[in-house]
Amino acid sequence: MQVYRAQHRQEEPGRLLAAIRDGLTHLAPRHAGVHDRVVRLLIALGELEAGVADSLHPVADAPHPVTAALRHASVAAGHLLWHSWHGQHEALSAWAARVGGALATLEAATLPRTVVTSVPEGYAYYGLFPETYLCAAVRCARALRMEHGVCVGIRSIGTSLSAVVSAALEEIGVRVLSLTVRPRGHPFDRRLRLTPALEALLRDHAAEPFLVVDEGPGLSGSSFAGTARALSELGVSDDRIVLLPSWRTDGRSLRSEDARARWHHHRQFSATFEEVWVETRRLADLAPASSLSDLSAGKWRPLLLHDEARYPPVQRQHERRKLLARHPSGDPTREPDRLLRFAGLGAHGDARLRRGRALAEAGFSPSVLELRHGFLIQEFSAGTPVCAGHACPDELAGTMARYLAHLRRCHPAAADAPSDLRELLAINVTEALGEPAAERLAARFPPADAPPQEAPTALDGRMLPHEWVRTDHGFFKADALDHHDDHFYPGPQDIAWDVAGTCLEFGLEGDARRGFLTRYVRESGDAAIARRLPYHAVAYLAFRLGYARLAAESLGDDPDGARFRAETVRYGALLAAELVSDAPARWRG
Repeated sequence: MQVYRAQHRQEEPGRLLAAIRDGLTHLAPRHAGVHDRVVRLLIALGELEAGVADSLHPVADAPHPVTAALRHASVAAGHLLWHSWHGQHEALSAWAARVGGALATLEAATLPRTVVTSVPEGYAYYGLFPETYLCAAVRCARALRMEHGVCVGIRSIGTSLSAVVSAALEEIGVRVLSLTVRPRGHPFDRRLRLTPALEALLRDHAAEPFLVVDEGPGLSGSSFAGTARALSELGVSDDRIVLLPSWRTDGRSLRSEDARARWHHHRQFSATFEEVWVETRRLADLAPASSLSDLSAGKWRPLLLHDEARYPPVQRQHERRKLLARHPSGDPTREPDRLLRFAGLGAHGDARLRRGRALAEAGFSPSVLELRHGFLIQEFSAGTPVCAGHACPDELAGTMARYLAHLRRCHPAAADAPSDLRELLAINVTEALGEPAAERLAARFPPADAPPQEAPTALDGRMLPHEWVRTDHGFFKADALDHHDDHFYPGPQDIAWDVAGTCLEFGLEGDARRGFLTRYVRESGDAAIARRLPYHAVAYLAFRLGYARLAAESLGDDPDGARFRAETVRYGALLAAELVSDAPARWRG
């Protein structure tokens, strides 16, 4: 089943360098917010370094003066993170100068005209904080009593994470050779390709500890395993190969056979967000005089839904980190409770801050206060989520029509081409419903024909009943910031995706559907919506069915696994119904 979409951009290195240099000028010591700007700089350098390295080494990794200069810059940015994190602001100017000096050596170099960058998913979506790698590096060095070592970052996000690890090691006196590599090949069987020059360099250090750094492991663990395998083949003993992932596992659940076999041969070091940010009270300045409770990974459900039978399914690994900050109830000056929702580090959070403020001003979500340490801070409006399967209240139908019209009018995705949904449709319909359904799909929407659609919108992407919450101030939309820009389908897309999804998720049929579509057209002026809905209804259901099936497989016997299995049946029946010959007539408003 296909549910993930590729997120790559072509960028000009010169433009990225100019933005990084501009960021260096805003690192005034002791200035409010300096730590967040250091993080932004680190991430931007990591994206540039990974993109340039991939461009210069399309077949095999090799030593190169350009990537060496970028590595020096990234590691210097890692030192900036160390000193900012530890409150040693007097050291920032010197390390910022070192970043600038390393970048200056690139001015005479020949850089690729364009490079391909990818979104660092941990920084953008999943609350991976580079500061946790400062802690993991120190733990590793002390446990191994390191005096020297090699730090190997796995591109892409491992580029900046390994720079952080390298800097932390150097700060405590360890001599470090730092470099990055790109495992290549099938996602479940990644392998390194190295030139003889790089192989010789690594063999020269084979007696030293090798720290392999990346986010993950993901489903397969093959990037870690392929890198460790290559080091073993170069003569590095397994006890000297150390893994620094973002979370610990015994490897038994990894889908790569090599990763399962290899994982227990190597020591692991990591540090959690809770250890580094919560238990140390680092987040206390975001919500002074309040207690923090974790609402991530579905933990919000007991707070808002008192009947477990009403719980919607949650794939916990895909939920954004959320914290509820509550002030003491007896405080006479008690401020409103606040929701701290991870929106993204560096530039990845900026767009979500702008969107959150626009939606709040339009009355569709609670007030947004600020963005700090990657968390969007909003007033928390307690309420009751809408229950799936119940009739859609008339007030909610009107709010949703206005909301979707607002998105189409005020949140265009003009810079992005709409995601092509045809491959997703063909794969998911065939795998879920078989060849006869695939033939009906091809007859309805011939593969060679472009589907009817308009310019893309920065969609909501999740028009699910439980994400509409009834509060004292009306209905608010939860989780409305970034599903148009995550690594799942649909990406930037015709608003018809959200309009069709609303009708399907709320069971709007007959007069209820016609009434909702009439309201939407009146609010938006989108008179051609009916023509585009049949295609996007099928695409929506094909995606949701694929997502539910993969989540059910991943969660197994967990209660949420059972909930997703029920959703798989429901979406399958709806998809089959949309492929019958008279289905398009039901979308005429």
